[in-house]
Amino acid sequence: MSVLNIIRNEQAIIKDSVDNCHDRINECNQLLKQQEVRLSVCINKIEDVEAQQVALSNENTELKQKINDLEQYLRRNTVEIKGVPEARNENILTVVQAVGTVIGFDISKQMIDACHRIGAASQVNNTRPIIVKFVSRLDKDEFVSKRRVKRNLVVGDLVADIARLGRSDTPIYINDSLTQTNRILFFKVNLFKKENNIKYLWCRNGKILMRQEDKSRVYEIRTEKDFNDVH
Repeated sequence: MSVLNIIRNEQAIIKDSVDNCHDRINECNQLLKQQEVRLSVCINKIEDVEAQQVALSNENTELKQKINDLEQYLRRNTVEIKGVPEARNENILTVVQAVGTVIGFDISKQMIDACHRIGAASQVNNTRPIIVKFVSRLDKDEFVSKRRVKRNLVVGDLVADIARLGRSDTPIYINDSLTQTNRILFFKVNLFKKENNIKYLWCRNGKILMRQEDKSRVYEIRTEKDFNDVH
């Protein structure tokens, strides 16, 4: 009987211990459920923040594109001339008029709103680009159009006073003035063109245009994502 009593006591202790374990397990389950609810709330908040971040990123990209488009539009009357040698104390208007004469477009002083070299003067590089802003969009477009007709324009084609300042076979380029963003984009597009054997790449009215072959569709390149559309 004493042994049975001992066993009964031990069983009672074990039962109490098991009951305590059950109580603890129930408490843990309740805590787990509470943590699951809190975790679910946190996940929802994180998803909301991520969605907001994506929306803000897209909005930021759109705003940057709009600002770039506006800045490019403000340059609609502006061209950039590269390759013309530079002289000390030169008269830029005279230089621009000399370029116009070569391509068959007479430029009067009244046509020009502003013209100047861009970049810091250097003794090594004496061919800083020239920015020319026309008063009229029509004059600017005709000036660029005349350049397309006059192919292979080089320094040697200019008047002697300017031509003697540089190499006669140095090409002269006349293009739309691009924003800094579009300059970088055009550089990347040009690399893409070479790597993918694309035939045509050009700018017109501040737009970067690309065509795979002679009869292919013309694509406007506004971002790097547009590269993959060209086929």
